[in-house]
Amino acid sequence: MKKKILEYSKILLLCVLFMGCKKEFLEKKPASNISVPSTIEELRLLLINTVDIRRSPALGELSGDDYYMEKAEWSGQFLPYFSNSYVWSSDIYQGAASVLDWNTPYTQVLYANVVLDRLKKVERNGGNAEAYDELKGTALFMRAWSFFDLAQVFAVPYDAQTAATDLGIPLRETADIDAPTVRASIKDTYDRILADIGEAGRLIRIEKSPINGYMPSKASVYGFLSRVYLTMREYPRASLYADSALGIKATLINYNTLSTSATVPLTTDHAESIYQSTLVTANPLVYVVTSQGYSIVIRCFMQAIRRMIFVKPFTSR
Repeated sequence: MKKKILEYSKILLLCVLFMGCKKEFLEKKPASNISVPSTIEELRLLLINTVDIRRSPALGELSGDDYYMEKAEWSGQFLPYFSNSYVWSSDIYQGAASVLDWNTPYTQVLYANVVLDRLKKVERNGGNAEAYDELKGTALFMRAWSFFDLAQVFAVPYDAQTAATDLGIPLRETADIDAPTVRASIKDTYDRILADIGEAGRLIRIEKSPINGYMPSKASVYGFLSRVYLTMREYPRASLYADSALGIKATLINYNTLSTSATVPLTTDHAESIYQSTLVTANPLVYVVTSQGYSIVIRCFMQAIRRMIFVKPFTSR
């Protein structure tokens, strides 16, 4: 009898435990001082975080042809990652535990997805419609920007003939950590990028980016679309959207007004910039000294209508 009572007690205890494990328990915050963003203003603050937002992989610039090094300079680079990228090594990161070129863009995707997911729980009404649309458009723009950045360095170039079968990147479209991660095709990758930018363009009303080009605008949407279509080799559309961007902002800097002795001839809020994104790592180009005694000095890489790179005599590190 005692044995049966003990068994029944165990069964009853298990039933109580299972009945007590409600979903609300799992949704409780681990600490009472943790605030979950829920208003438009709180969500907007997530997207003006300059530590994680508006930063692009450095790999494309490091492995590009905008600068050159002698062997001695190459072998003495600040990080092996810099020199490995320069020669397109088969093992660029050499087992590094953290790869910022990959992690940072996906961190930005997470921020954008959090905003998009939480906005679904915010009522859009006559009093907040403009702010709501602007925030949603900004999140979509930034997610598309990060997807595009990732596709440029971690996927093959777009080819219309093979895009449906070529592997692209994982497309995270929700902040839910339990959602499966699947590597999309190149076609699906670019379709998602274009869909996000297209919707962002319909929602964003600001013509020109305020505050040093940190927030997207109509001009940056058109410029971004032009860049994506150029990458896809759809040149008529690239030209069309470039004209649209220039129709809003076509300012050129008069180089005669720039200081030839300044270490940084251009500031981050220069007249030609329509949207800014800086590299995820310390700029390696400030360490470069070429065989002709010149150094390329770049303050940051800005996504503008024109990229400006100043070459000046090297004087000191």
